[in-house]
Amino acid sequence: MSTYITVAEAERQLAAARAEAAKLERENALQELAVQGQEGAALVEELTPLATKINTLQNKRLELYGLLLQARNQIAVFSQPLDPLTFPSTKQIAKHDEQLRSWKQRQKELQRESMKVSEEEWSARQRALLLVAKLTHLKFVTSNLSAIASGLRPGQIEGGLFLVGEDLLGHSDRRYD
Repeated sequence: MSTYITVAEAERQLAAARAEAAKLERENALQELAVQGQEGAALVEELTPLATKINTLQNKRLELYGLLLQARNQIAVFSQPLDPLTFPSTKQIAKHDEQLRSWKQRQKELQRESMKVSEEEWSARQRALLLVAKLTHLKFVTSNLSAIASGLRPGQIEGGLFLVGEDLLGHSDRRYD
């Protein structure tokens, strides 16, 4: 008996080995899909409350901006001395000066609070951007693994080319050509 095998036998063995490798690759892709699905679900679970937090912080920041504008306008009003033609009393002048000091103090408080909220919002946005980037990557990986699990190659179009029933203008027939 010779150690040589026929070409047909070698091709049959090669086809069997390729089929087994493809089957193993599909099974591995299905297992990896399950892992990617769990990771994606965890990321979405973390991203959802973070998005709510970002919206809340953004609304707070915008509210504080409006209050800062109000304080700035009030400071501008109270920075003007009282009209001497109204003959303001010493008490009125003191009250006017107190209002100016009060608005300046309020502006400082609002600025501190606004900076704190802005920094917190920025931090949350940075975290959200990182999570969205990871989710986008997971979507591509999942898409590729899904193709492999169904016996295709990543990027391979299932079914090939097909005809579209409309032209680019949206007409479904050729009367307008």
